[in-house]
Amino acid sequence: MEKNLPLKLDTETLKQLEKEQLVEMLMEQAKAIEQLKSRVIELESVIEKLKVRDLRKNKVPAILEYLGSADLLTPTKSLE
Repeated sequence: MEKNLPLKLDTETLKQLEKEQLVEMLMEQAKAIEQLKSRVIELESVIEKLKVRDLRKNKVPAILEYLGSADLLTPTKSLE
């Protein structure tokens, strides 16, 4: 993917271009759009993986907190 920013073309400049130049620009833009779509899909996949990882990482402390709040971890008094 090219890192160069495209030139900002106004309507008058575009009207002065040859048909072949316009078609070439259009094809380059279509290619860039497809590359960007692929990158978005790739990044969405990474985001989902990170969400799952964070859920798993946060689940254990949440379970321990729940168990602690129920006093399940404190020893019971023995009957004498």
